[in-house]
Amino acid sequence: MKSSLVALAVASALALNLGVSPASASQSEIATSETGLAVGLIVKYRNGVSAVAPNGEPTGENAAGADLSLGRDLGLGFTSVDFSGTLSNAQAQRIANLVAQDPRVESASIDGQFSLASTNSTSRKVIPMAPRTATLKAASGPRSLSVKDAWSSTSPQTASVVLTWKTPSKLYSASIYGYRVEYSTDGSHWLVYTANSKSKTTQYTIKTRIQPGVKYWYAVSAVTRRGSSTKTGARSAKIPLTATTAPTAPVIVGNASVSTAKPALWATQNIVQRGGLNVTYTAEASAAGKTTISCQSVNAATCDLPGLVTGTEYKLTLKATNARATASTLTQ
Repeated sequence: MKSSLVALAVASALALNLGVSPASASQSEIATSETGLAVGLIVKYRNGVSAVAPNGEPTGENAAGADLSLGRDLGLGFTSVDFSGTLSNAQAQRIANLVAQDPRVESASIDGQFSLASTNSTSRKVIPMAPRTATLKAASGPRSLSVKDAWSSTSPQTASVVLTWKTPSKLYSASIYGYRVEYSTDGSHWLVYTANSKSKTTQYTIKTRIQPGVKYWYAVSAVTRRGSSTKTGARSAKIPLTATTAPTAPVIVGNASVSTAKPALWATQNIVQRGGLNVTYTAEASAAGKTTISCQSVNAATCDLPGLVTGTEYKLTLKATNARATASTLTQ
């Protein structure tokens, strides 16, 4: 990390050695002759733009295509943003260029140590950047992650899972700031539920962006903080789970009436509509002055109603039942 005075002093020194004014000493001019290593970026956001995006990550991380964590406010609108590890200046410059393309970013430059070739080819001038404070090390992965189906009869058709875990064994002198919760449909490519829960609670309930009957993998990472710096740690073990719900109500195909020549028919339900479980369908045919007749099928979308009186039209109703609950009966 560095203060704003140091950042300005370095910018002025670069400008003097390149023989240009600070305003015209662009990052692209500097980057063409740099060698060495970089530990992050110095980013200036446009007026009114927060350095923290709605997902809790540094603004511009999506454009960067790299794992970034917020450093500190350097003053005068500049913010340090850390890489997850040390990169070559060439790699860092590519990331800086991508971040700078974000419309919320005014400028982005690499933060590290530079060796700059002077405009005089017979000599080189080395301008070291200010040394950083001790780098915040990523915590180890949370332990003993457990994922369970959290279905509730109060919301029978909402898929829900609850994750519980133990804190990481290694925090490296930092403190827990929150947890990052992720999910995957294949166990390899991860999507974020929350970038930072901003809570030390080792439990998280998910009720959105998952479907019953679909297998997902879940993982948790600790977000640690020391001073004003935060870092997302290693991912926990990934745990798979297929959530379940009550089925959705079946939909009758065609007219809601049957006779001896017409069995009960309804639209086939997929695994999500069945709540991820086997479903027993019950069809009932009723008519004034006649005995109600019913039939059942498991997963299939038709069943035969025995004993219908010829020439009588029966009103058909349907319901679907799985191990969770019964959908509302439909009458059409």
